[in-house]
Amino acid sequence: TTGTGNAIKASGNSAIVGVGFDKSDAIMNLIGDGHLLCTMAQNPDVMGSMGVEACVKALEGESLGGTVTDTGVSVLTK
Repeated sequence: TTGTGNAIKASGNSAIVGVGFDKSDAIMNLIGDGHLLCTMAQNPDVMGSMGVEACVKALEGESLGGTVTDTGVSVLTK
């Protein structure tokens, strides 16, 4: 994502639309400067809290059922 934003910036072509994945200060700066439109970011706070909840359940002997849990994604823009 950072490479894409930097390439768009270096091209000087404001007609190129860049969209990325993940969140970092560098990516947010590229969005703020208009070199990327947005980025899709995982939700680490949700991942962490759901992970702890699963650990507690497992330690209490509960079956976790072997399911996949979607913790979602956020679209970050200016």
